[in-house]
Amino acid sequence: MSTRIERLQGPVERLFWGAVALITLTFCALFFTLVLPPVVHTSDFMRAALLDGFVNPTARGYTLDTLCTGLLVLAWIAYERARYGIRHGWIAALLVFVPGVVVGLAVYFWLRSRHSHDCQRTD
Repeated sequence: MSTRIERLQGPVERLFWGAVALITLTFCALFFTLVLPPVVHTSDFMRAALLDGFVNPTARGYTLDTLCTGLLVLAWIAYERARYGIRHGWIAALLVFVPGVVVGLAVYFWLRSRHSHDCQRTD
């Protein structure tokens, strides 16, 4: 039976998962302290949540990039569910929306890694 430590054997894997965790946790901390409070306390929640990302050309570029990346991640999750039978991708799909693409993608990396380790174990 594979343990969590066996899954993180090499230094490259430890570095990768450390970077994923650091980036994801940093994003969550910034999101929940800088972004969420103003959105929750506004009287026009839908405008703040959906339209304020388009206030200027630079913000539009970042917002469109994030939205398209999120859609691509959702397509990837659906494809790999159908093709490889990766389960629980719906959790990552929900996290793409709140708190964001970074968290959804990190969770999907983890789910995908678990799936590939489980497949290697049964071979």
